[in-house]
Amino acid sequence: MNLKNIILSTVLSIASCHALAVGNSQIALSNLHVENTPSGTKAIVGYAENKSNSVVKNAYVKFNLLKDGVVIGQTIDTASNLEPGQKWKIQAFINTFNGSPDSFKVTEVKIVN
Repeated sequence: MNLKNIILSTVLSIASCHALAVGNSQIALSNLHVENTPSGTKAIVGYAENKSNSVVKNAYVKFNLLKDGVVIGQTIDTASNLEPGQKWKIQAFINTFNGSPDSFKVTEVKIVN
């Protein structure tokens, strides 16, 4: 693993830890990271879990995409009808028209019932 990958891994791990702090008490986020999808695009992937005792009708996780600390885009993923304790695999696709981000930040975790 080269130095660039180590630094990117560290930054994305910090972003993942931040996601837990920003997260809604009904939704817990974990293992957020960027990966290449089978189609060749990049996406923020990880897991969200319904920690409540009731069905979550609609959940949204929003991200800012950053390059050198500057917001160059946003992305979002949604899930519906998450049962108590159920996990959802987040896959928020990254649009690279404005450049490729070097990090991301969770900006909102929202539930609409």
